[in-house]
Amino acid sequence: MNAVVYLFQVSACMGIFYLFYYALLSRFTFFTINRWYLLITMALSFVIPLLTITVQQNEAYPEIIQKVVYVNQLQTVAEPLKISAAPAVSERVSTPLNWMEVLTTLYKLSVFALSARLIIIVVRFLSKMRNKKRTKVDGVQIVTGDKTLNNGSFFNYIFLNSDELTADELQQIIAHEMLHVKLLHSVDRILVKIAQVFLWFNPFVYLYAQAIEQNHEFEVDREVGNSTNRHKYAELLLHLSVASGGSLYHNFSMVPLKKRITMLFTKPTHKMKKVIYLLTVPVVLISCLAFAKLKSDDSTYRKVKIEAATDNSDTSKVQYRQKSKLTPAQRKANDEGRRKALAYMESAEGKKKMEQSRAVWGKEITVAVLNDYNNEKGLFRGRLVKEKNTGAEFLLPSWYGQSKKLNTQIKQGDELTIKVFSGGVNQESPVIITPAYVIKNGKKIFQLAEADKIPDYPFLFEANKVRFADGQITRITKYPNGKWKTAVFERVNGYKFNLSFKPNAPDLNGIADGDHVTLRFVHEVKTGAKAYKIADWVAISPDIKDYGIKNPDFFFKFYEVKTDKSDVLKGQRSGSNNLNSIKPTTIGNVTEPVNNPVDSELPDNVIDSMVKAKFGGKVSIVRDILGTKLVIIRNGEYFAGYANLKTVNNIKEGDEIAEGQVLGKAGIDMDNNIAWSFELYHGQQRVTREEEQQAIINSLASPKFNFRIKYNDGVFSLASTR
Repeated sequence: MNAVVYLFQVSACMGIFYLFYYALLSRFTFFTINRWYLLITMALSFVIPLLTITVQQNEAYPEIIQKVVYVNQLQTVAEPLKISAAPAVSERVSTPLNWMEVLTTLYKLSVFALSARLIIIVVRFLSKMRNKKRTKVDGVQIVTGDKTLNNGSFFNYIFLNSDELTADELQQIIAHEMLHVKLLHSVDRILVKIAQVFLWFNPFVYLYAQAIEQNHEFEVDREVGNSTNRHKYAELLLHLSVASGGSLYHNFSMVPLKKRITMLFTKPTHKMKKVIYLLTVPVVLISCLAFAKLKSDDSTYRKVKIEAATDNSDTSKVQYRQKSKLTPAQRKANDEGRRKALAYMESAEGKKKMEQSRAVWGKEITVAVLNDYNNEKGLFRGRLVKEKNTGAEFLLPSWYGQSKKLNTQIKQGDELTIKVFSGGVNQESPVIITPAYVIKNGKKIFQLAEADKIPDYPFLFEANKVRFADGQITRITKYPNGKWKTAVFERVNGYKFNLSFKPNAPDLNGIADGDHVTLRFVHEVKTGAKAYKIADWVAISPDIKDYGIKNPDFFFKFYEVKTDKSDVLKGQRSGSNNLNSIKPTTIGNVTEPVNNPVDSELPDNVIDSMVKAKFGGKVSIVRDILGTKLVIIRNGEYFAGYANLKTVNNIKEGDEIAEGQVLGKAGIDMDNNIAWSFELYHGQQRVTREEEQQAIINSLASPKFNFRIKYNDGVFSLASTR
């Protein structure tokens, strides 16, 4: 558990328990009960946030659970490139101060200082007692003759400052402090002191200390008052009043005394009112529901077959199953489902489906989309397709994860080219095929991440330093109000991001478990080799072309609203107040006509806007980022990134680029000036010094050629005139 969250949960629990005490119980004269209420609830405040409450869910478990992979098309590259990978960045521009680390350090230093102070006080007190004159009465050490100690007690010691006190007054003081000793009130004080060390920032812990000390005095005053003259006892309290007591021990008459004297003469509370203490039970239960961890027990029953080879080459099969809390009926239903599935696979129909599935695995097939398919149980949904050559029918799934994207892109009658990645057979549906990619009208409309080259970096950076990555949302937990509390964002390359959300965060219920999304975020914290923790998310979108659902706490710190017809993003908000209505700003195509092919004869603004490759190489990435283009070129161990391009010429990933070749047209900055950015990396290390950059560029430069610029249908190109 996060230590900071735990401490604040302890503080909140303590606050709830104290407010209940102050509102209802503090007026009662059941001082002993109040004492134990305060001590027990103080202990519960530390225990409740550590509890894990398991909620049993008796849901019907499906006999077959189909797991579907998801797409990560926009994050795959032709070559594993780490130009913007998080571990590779050695400097963070405008990185805010990590206040959490500052506060954590401050807390630890404070705890250390307060602990040392408490230990020093106890040690000095005990060493001071060694040389004092003591008299033992009923096993209690009575210390006299020390004017630095006021009349009081601590554990087995009673301190008396007997100057100007009568024998009767001394007897009352000894009787008072003897009760403190016998009731072990000093133990309560030490426990409260320890709680104050760890919760020094919590005002309720000091109110707890004050309430416990007052109850000690009320409890003892009532006992002494019952055996002596209360008026004389009250006069003695006023006569011996002191401004403050010791750090550890009880002081006989520490101000303020008004409430003590009032309670001394207050009529005892009627015993029937003790029933009010039963309200403590629902208060504790509410605190458990609010601050304990609630865990749903939805584990399913599975079996794992393990084959063990013996010395004589015989194979013995041992079946194991994972421990679960399923009922016997649920286990029986699952066993029966598996038995039927195995029997079906041995049937003629099952074998025929297996042959049909194997016939298309790894092959490219042409199919026609027939109609929507949804079996009676609703377990398998998608589009029924028919292969043109054989007439075999298959189910193209569309109910989970990445496959949802196909719902809006294909319809009945479409002709598709599908590369089959894998297949599945069951009794409830036609043969299921998982596509590696889908082509419609010559255009690839779907790409399965697992079937493509997988990037090995966790995320990339936008120009404004916002991180972004594509992946799958899983393990969503929610607050009682239905909003997201936590979720896990998983990438196909194994990186995982643990997300946490505030209770008042925007509603994310339009995104389901298993959906493929683009996540934008800042201030990530690395918690493992391939694990990050993220609290400051910026936007989550199921569509790369849209920002999707925006976090108002961070979104406008990094993005601005377009307010006019130009391609400039203005620095103020206007238009709709709905955060989720804002779309990415797109920049138009080249429209200026250029007739002269010679650089010197082109208009200055056209020449300045052309972005040329500083050295040759192979195109690794061509990407559309928030309406601008990014091109990354690789030459051996060097990567050159060209960002904020308005348009890109007819180049694609894998193309060979020559030095000086026009990549496209530059974009514009916030002041409507032509602007684009260039970054150079050596492996994962960014090269920032200009002289180093130039030396590398010179070393990679190819023999010089003379180029002539050609312009045709709005596209710049270069022709060699060597």
